[in-house]
Amino acid sequence: MKQIFEYIQSFVTIALILAGIGGIAYHMFKENGGLGKALGRLWDVNVETPVIAIPVTIGVIVIAKLWHNHARA
Repeated sequence: MKQIFEYIQSFVTIALILAGIGGIAYHMFKENGGLGKALGRLWDVNVETPVIAIPVTIGVIVIAKLWHNHARA
């Protein structure tokens, strides 16, 4: 009996996880969904204010150099 209860519980848990992932994917990838809006805002920021790209580029270079130096150590 305990084994059947654990089986049902695990089945319900997996079903709820898959439903949640499916719901998130649906809302993110639908037309005018969250992903499209986020990428649109990111594109607007990069196009309208290219000055933001300078500190981001510097940050990426610094992080890459730190990572490269740490990988050699």
